[in-house]
Amino acid sequence: MRFMLIAVIVAALSAPTLPALARRVEECGVERVNFLRGPSCAPEVFAESRSAACGVQSFKEAKDKICAGKEGSDFFTQCRRYLECPSSGLSPCMPRCEEFVPKPAGFHEESIYNGMGFLWSSEAFWVRNGKSFTCRNKAFSVESYKSCRHPSHGVERYAACIPEMVFADCAILKTRTELDAFLETVEDDLPLFGRLYVSNKALIAKLSDNVGSMACLVEKWDGNPLHVDIVDQLKGDYAKLSGKAYVPGDCSSALESRVTCPADSRDDVCVAQANVDSARDLFRDRVQEIGKLLNDVVAQSSADYALRLKNASADLEAYTK
Repeated sequence: MRFMLIAVIVAALSAPTLPALARRVEECGVERVNFLRGPSCAPEVFAESRSAACGVQSFKEAKDKICAGKEGSDFFTQCRRYLECPSSGLSPCMPRCEEFVPKPAGFHEESIYNGMGFLWSSEAFWVRNGKSFTCRNKAFSVESYKSCRHPSHGVERYAACIPEMVFADCAILKTRTELDAFLETVEDDLPLFGRLYVSNKALIAKLSDNVGSMACLVEKWDGNPLHVDIVDQLKGDYAKLSGKAYVPGDCSSALESRVTCPADSRDDVCVAQANVDSARDLFRDRVQEIGKLLNDVVAQSSADYALRLKNASADLEAYTK
C-alpha cells in the first residue's frame, strides 16, 4: 500500500498563531454609545419655507372703494347730478356730469373705474387726505406668506436616537466568529488527518514487522469508530506475524516504531514516517494554539467556548501521545 506525502498540506495548515492584536470588537465590551440621526427618530427641526401655515405676510394691492373708508364722509363723488341718457337709442350712452361738487378743504381727487352696463367709465371722487382707493386688503387675495418652520414643510433634521456601539480597544486573538471558524476547521480536519496519522503509523509497524507496535495501536484505537477498518487490518497483520489473535493486554510497551530516512527518500516507510511527523506537528501546533485561546478574551468570559476548546484539545492530544 502506498500513501501520499502530506507534509506540504500539513505545513500550509500549521501557520503560526498571530499575536493578540489591539482591536475594537464586541468581545472587548462597550466603551461608549453614540446616537445617530435618522427617519426612525422624532423630528428635531422642520424645514423652513413660505406657506399658508406661517400666516400672511402681505395681501395683493388693488384699487377699490373699500380702501378709502366710509362713502359720504371719507370720500364722495365730484358729480352732484348726471344728465340722463335717452330712453332709447342704438348707441350706448355715457353719462355726463351736469353739476360738480367743489373740492372741500382736506380732500384730494382720485378716480376709480365703475362698471356701467357694457361700458367702463372713470368716476372722479373727493377723497379725504390720508385716505386712498389704493390699498392692500385680504379681499384682494394673498400676495405672499411669511417664512417659518412647520411640519407640513417636511423635516430638515431628525433627532439623534439610533444607538451605535463603540467598542473598547483590547488585545484579542480571536473574536467569537473567528473562534467558531477555527473550531469548525479543527473538527473538519481531525477525521482526515487523524486517519492519515493512524494509517501511516500502522504502515510503519507492518513494514517494520513490529508486532508490539501493532498491538499497542490496536489497544489505543480499538472501539474508535473513525478507525474501525484500520484496526481490523492491524489485527489481521498482528495475527500473521505473531501467530496468534490479538487479545487485550498484548501491548507491553508504548514504544512506537520509528524509522530514520534521508530527507529526499520516497520509500513507503519513509513517506509514512514523514506523514506521521507532519500530522503530529499539526496536532501539537493546534494544541498550543488552543492553550493560548483558553487564556484569550472569549474563553475567559464564556464557559461554553472554554469547554469547546478543551474538548477539541483533548481530541487532538490523543494523537500526540
